[in-house]
Amino acid sequence: MRLALALVAALCGTAGADEVDTVLAAAAKAPHNGTNPQLEVPDAQLQRLLGPLQDAVAHGGCAHRRDATSLLTRAKPADLHAFWRAQLAHVDLVVRFYAVANLASLADAKDFEAVLRQVVVAPALANVLASRLRDWQDRRAVPALAELLATPAAAANAALSLSQLPGCPRLDPDVVAPATHEGDHWTQRTDAITPYRRWWQARGARDFAHELRWWTAWKAKLVADKDLVGDGPCKN
Repeated sequence: MRLALALVAALCGTAGADEVDTVLAAAAKAPHNGTNPQLEVPDAQLQRLLGPLQDAVAHGGCAHRRDATSLLTRAKPADLHAFWRAQLAHVDLVVRFYAVANLASLADAKDFEAVLRQVVVAPALANVLASRLRDWQDRRAVPALAELLATPAAAANAALSLSQLPGCPRLDPDVVAPATHEGDHWTQRTDAITPYRRWWQARGARDFAHELRWWTAWKAKLVADKDLVGDGPCKN
């Protein structure tokens, strides 16, 4: 009977529970690049599995939901826009990470504040936020990125993002060490972060005074739920 149902599903182009279970079991056994399983899933099969994989993100154990989330990133972000928006409230930071990245690819203005909110409620996502907030080209991101200049893991990407936002200057990095010869190349250690820290203190906060007032007031109204965001190892 199960084989017959699987055959009907295959012929009709719909995925059954057995198919998604098989794919997720294979993903669990596959080598992983970070949280991304190195598993080939044909496009037609992925399209059949979009619904069941979303269910796995919502109800599966930690390892399965993370593999399911990674597999869903292979679909067009526009096809899963509402799904990725909803995942900004997921308790698993890995799921939120993928949500930020996919929403940034769309850069829909309606999503901006929901993503910006993660700077406050999910500070462990600082690096991806520092990298992707610039995708919206929204000046309101500037005060948040200026704050992220003080976060070591995110500071370099925050400086790069600031250099690409409207109204922000493109600043040359500071040279922090003499050039050295390594093999066939000369290398020089530079610092792209400090120039943006100086700019923000000297005139950036003044140039973006309106956005800074908005950010300060908006951030104060947020209900921080950091205790609800899980970023530890999988335990289920």
